[in-house]
Parts: sequence; structure tokens; C-alpha cells
Amino acid sequence: MFERERGRGDTQIQTDRQSYIKDSTKKKKKKKKKKKKKKKKKKKRKRKRKRKKKKKKKKKKKKEEEEEEEILI
Repeated sequence: MFERERGRGDTQIQTDRQSYIKDSTKKKKKKKKKKKKKKKKKKKRKRKRKRKKKKKKKKKKKKEEEEEEEILI
């Protein structure tokens, strides 16, 4: 059997593969981080809306009570 001479190409392929693996893991981590951020944002928005609704309800109730008082007077 004859041996093939190892040239620069072989190492290049190896380093390309390593960088590809590195990049793919980086991409996965980035995607995960993005997903987490999106989830957090969604939760924050939901909380904000809930609080707003509560405030609106409170304001409405207060207004109604004031109107009732005016009617009584």
C-alpha cells in the first residue's frame, strides 16, 4: 500500500470542522438565549397588561363610588 502525503488540506479540513462545530454550538446557545429573552419579554408584557387592567378596574370602581355619593347628597 502506498501512503498519501499529508498536505495542508488535511489540517484545513480538520480546522474547518472544528470551527463549524464551534459555530453551531454558538448558534444554538444564541438561539436559546433569544428564546429565553422572548419568553421573559412576553411574561413582562403579560404582567404589565394585568397591572393596567387592575388599575383601570380600581379607577372605575372609585368613579362609581363617587357617583353614588353624589347621588346620595
